[in-house]
Amino acid sequence: MKLHPCHRMMAEIYSRFGEGRRLKTNLMGPNDWTQLAESLWQNFLWVNRIVKLEELYKAAQIGGDRKWQAEIAGEMAKIFLNLEGSK
Repeated sequence: MKLHPCHRMMAEIYSRFGEGRRLKTNLMGPNDWTQLAESLWQNFLWVNRIVKLEELYKAAQIGGDRKWQAEIAGEMAKIFLNLEGSK
């Protein structure tokens, strides 16, 4: 699985300002906040795409549509493997 840029950026920010479960926000500069906000936004979009596909998969499963299930599973695999590139 390829790491998504937003996850890499959040990890980088945490490695600079994290301490256990705390984030030393008092040490963060404006650029750090901008990068964190953008990373959180991209993560939010990524998660929402997955949740939507999971719900569609469940609907296809309930409806017994195996072809649709396979299509949705393929889309989810593309997202998880980051085959679409950086979004």
